[in-house]
Parts: sequence; structure tokens; C-alpha cells
Amino acid sequence: MTDPQWPGDEVAARYASAVRDELADLPPGELAEIMDEVRDHLAHVVAEFGDQATDEALIDRLGPPATYARELRAGAGMAEPAPPVPTSQLVEQPGFFRRLGRFTAAVFGWAAVAFAIATVLDALFVTHGSPALVGAATVSAVAAAACTGLLVAGRDPATELREIPGVGVAVRGYEKIRSEPWGGSAIGFVQSLGPAWWVLRAVIFGVLVARVTTVAMGAVAFLAALVPSVVLGLRTASGQIADGGRRAVYATNAALVVGGAAVSIGLVAETRMPAVDYVSYDAEGAEYDEGYHVGYNDAQRELNDGYGEVVEEGGDVYVDHGVDTAEGLAGTNIFVYGPDGALLRDVMLFDEDGRPIELGTPGACVDGAVPGETFTVPNPWGGHVYPRLTVEVGESGVCGEPRLDAPYGAQLP
Repeated sequence: MTDPQWPGDEVAARYASAVRDELADLPPGELAEIMDEVRDHLAHVVAEFGDQATDEALIDRLGPPATYARELRAGAGMAEPAPPVPTSQLVEQPGFFRRLGRFTAAVFGWAAVAFAIATVLDALFVTHGSPALVGAATVSAVAAAACTGLLVAGRDPATELREIPGVGVAVRGYEKIRSEPWGGSAIGFVQSLGPAWWVLRAVIFGVLVARVTTVAMGAVAFLAALVPSVVLGLRTASGQIADGGRRAVYATNAALVVGGAAVSIGLVAETRMPAVDYVSYDAEGAEYDEGYHVGYNDAQRELNDGYGEVVEEGGDVYVDHGVDTAEGLAGTNIFVYGPDGALLRDVMLFDEDGRPIELGTPGACVDGAVPGETFTVPNPWGGHVYPRLTVEVGESGVCGEPRLDAPYGAQLP
């Protein structure tokens, strides 16, 4: 049976540790030699106390550890350590442009997050994925990454990133998660997904290439990037990549995430039936972009060449080709259904000579018209884009919102 440790050993060990901290500026070999002598001295002193050895009793005998250390220095003829430099002098005070850079990085960073969330919500629940939101999220993310790269150049990245407004919130959230009982396991699980990300990184690269070229080129790009991506991941995880290289890897990962998100949103948009971003209408006609329609109207006049009757209406030009329906009435709208019977939207029609086909003259709803009356108005994307929209006058005589009024609905019976 082993006897419990004598309390005097713990008292001596605590005192010796405090003395060692006071002498930490000494060379390792010299410090080790001095500490051997200190431990021998402390062992003799606590032995005199016997079972009455306590921290207070030892300090009463030898003085505080700091005083004991100073006496050791004086006895050995060693100089006192240099006084600590004030914290205000250790921390470099940032200049105006560095503070501006941190603020700019924060603004673009949070803007990228906000635009990304808005883009996802827009693609899933509102319309079909606005290109403007995708572009805003991408530009904001690139600008934030550029500002951050300039800030950390030649500096400690962790220290500099903490100075960016808002990053501290994320850091505290991360530290809060780590402090939770489940935090370590959750973070470990995320880190264990690293190999999956190495493969996914190559997949995203291949998809981006396929998006701008062909599927075959995308497959080649994926196969070409797979092995380098895995090797790069292994070298990064093992610490074989220098700080500058690691920052380049992180920047590349961020760019791939942004690009992958943009492509994903585009795919979601293509799989959903696209909605129309409606514009307002007044008694003079649709309010379209003037610059676009000036050139468009001129092209209509030149391309018509007597092929149809040029009609000036509300600042826009329409070509009346005189197409009749089965009942002999002039048609003003076309509804195109695909081979699966689904209604196609925003279809642009051209004849064999490349001229846009515009049926009749779209009207314009006027407030004060007969309640229940309907008007066929142009598709916001152009006079030759079908189907056109329908505006119905409400009971109060006010024009309603443009809507799609297909005779067979969204699907053929």
C-alpha cells in the first residue's frame, strides 16, 4: 500500500513553479541549473515545517516568489529583466486607410451574406432566381475577399481578421460552440468531412467549366482537377502548405463556393416555371426602357420591309402580320405548349426571315374602364415574346395586376 504524498512536496512544487516564472527570461541551461538548487533548498525548508508546511508558512520564511527570484539574481550577479512594454506600444495603432479597409471588408462581407440569403429565398419561394441578386452576391463576395487579402498581406491573418467589424461575433460564436459539451464532437465531425470537400471542390470546378463550355469539357475538367484537389487537401491538412499558400487555397475555396452557389441557383431557376417580372402600365402604353426600345423600334421598321403593317402604339412599334384564328378574328396572343403538355413562357417568335412576329396591337388598361373588361398587354420582355399578359378591370374601375390567362392553364388536359 502506497502512502499518500506528503503535503510539503506540493507546497514546494508550487513555490518553485512561481520562482521559475520569475526567471523565465534566463537561458534554458542556466535556468535548469538554478532551479535544481532552488528545489533542493525548498525541500530542506519544508522538511523543517514537517506536517505544518503550507504556502503561507513558506512565504513567511522565504518571502514571495518574486522577492526570492530577485535575491537569486542578485546573488548570481544577473541583471534584472527588462520592464514589460506597455500594451498600447505593443499593438500597432491602425491608420486611416487600414480602418477604412476593415470597414469596407465588413460591409462587402455582410452584404454578400445578405444577398446570398435573398437569392436563395428568391429562387425557392418568390420568382425564378434573379440574376441581379446572384451578381450582387458574387461581386460583394469577391470585393470582401479582395479587401481581406490586402489587409492580411504581410501580417498575422488571425489577428487581422479579428479586427474586422463583425468577425468577432463569428469568432465568439465559434468559441461558444467549442465550449459546449457537444461542440468538440460537432467541430470534429465537420473537420472529418474534409476529404468529401476535396472531391466536391473538383466537382464544382467541372460544373463551372461545363456551364460555360460543354458537358464533355466539364467532365474532363473534373477528372483533371480531382487528383490535384485531393493532394492539395492532404498537404494543407498536414501543414505542408506555407501561410501564403494556405491563404491562396482559402481564397480559391471561397471562389468555388460562390461560383457553385450561383450555378445551383441557376439550375433551380431553370427547373421551375419562370415567372415574369411585371412592369407598370399606363394609358400611353407599357413603360419600358427607352434606350432599348429606340433601337428595337428602328430595327422593326427596317426589317419589316412591307412584310406587315407597322403600327405605332404607346411609343412602341408593332408589326401587324394579319394572322387570323380559326374563327376569322385577328389574334393578339399565342400560347405555346411543349411536348409534355406544359405551358412554355417567355417564348420569342421569329419568321423564316428572322423578323420578330408580333400579332396585332397589344392594348393598355385604363383606369375607369368597365369593371370586368380585360386587356391584352405586351409581355415585358418584348412585343414578340409570348404569351402576352392579361389585365382585368376591377369592380372599382381600377386596373389589376398583369397576369397569365392561358385557355388550358399551365398543363394541357
